[in-house]
Amino acid sequence: MISMGEKFEYTTLAQRYTARFPVLTYVGIQVNFWIIANSLLVTILTLHARIISQVFQIPVAGAFGSSLLIAILFGVL
Repeated sequence: MISMGEKFEYTTLAQRYTARFPVLTYVGIQVNFWIIANSLLVTILTLHARIISQVFQIPVAGAFGSSLLIAILFGVL
């Protein structure tokens, strides 16, 4: 049985981790931001390309999955 004093506290562990590895924490935040930003950009560009392809009857080049994979890789880099 877990008493009140032995309760799992995620906040305390996260603060210890960020204090111990500040550079790794900063890099992780940056990587997550760029993955999300690139994924959003690829999604917007893919939707834009589909709209243009329907209006002008032009086939869409490239697949969404491969573009999303490239966006994630660029986010990590």
